[in-house]
Amino acid sequence: MKRAIITVAAIAVAAVAFSQQGYEAKLLAVGHMAPAIKAKTHDGNAFDLSKIIGDTKPKAVLVNFWFSTCPPCNAEIPKLEEMYGKYKDNGLLIVGINGFEPANTVADFVKNKGITYPVLLNSTPTGGLAKAFGVLAYPTNYVLDGTGKIVARFVGFDEAQLDKALAKLGVTK
Repeated sequence: MKRAIITVAAIAVAAVAFSQQGYEAKLLAVGHMAPAIKAKTHDGNAFDLSKIIGDTKPKAVLVNFWFSTCPPCNAEIPKLEEMYGKYKDNGLLIVGINGFEPANTVADFVKNKGITYPVLLNSTPTGGLAKAFGVLAYPTNYVLDGTGKIVARFVGFDEAQLDKALAKLGVTK
């Protein structure tokens, strides 16, 4: 019986690892240019990352795909807001992209969480910007350099990896 339980556990771990690898393969590759990010914000304003990059020249852009009832998304948002407050003057721009929720739900969430970085609306969980970035799970994060090239990507909040990418781009020390 013990051997059967260990075998089932090993198969489950292998299945999770395999599915994670399959998911990672669908994400955009590091070194490639990110797709255009044009969408409406949660409060109805137009957002175009290419214009912001041209005007303000951020050193790094963190693109964070999330939705309001996702527990890991909820856990990372306060950390992202803290990073944004700490490093926005050093060239960090965070762009949150809500997976698929209605604008009023997103607006209430943004207000309740005190999010100050731009939050964009996506049409469906796997369409629009999510599809363009290969997002199938939430949260998914991409770090772009100041030209829009992908320098890091990860599922969930990997603070060590994020810190490393931001340091490489001169945002943190």
